[in-house]
Amino acid sequence: MARLTASEWVARENNCSESEAENMLEDDPDLEYEYYLRYCLQELNLSPDEIIRGFGADMTEAQERFIEDFKGEDELELEQ
Repeated sequence: MARLTASEWVARENNCSESEAENMLEDDPDLEYEYYLRYCLQELNLSPDEIIRGFGADMTEAQERFIEDFKGEDELELEQ
């Protein structure tokens, strides 16, 4: 199964069209953040590092927030 984009995931979760989901993502950055938490981490079982490696140079607010929330976890694991 191919990995869903944020808009595809929001459309699936909210039972709406992908264009409606794109508008929802623009209006609410928390939806994109939920995509990384609920879909990428939980459903796909990706590590935070795997998710962060997929981010482009022009990061969204949700991507920056995800990095801030999870970069400390990897550093803590290295220390132990």
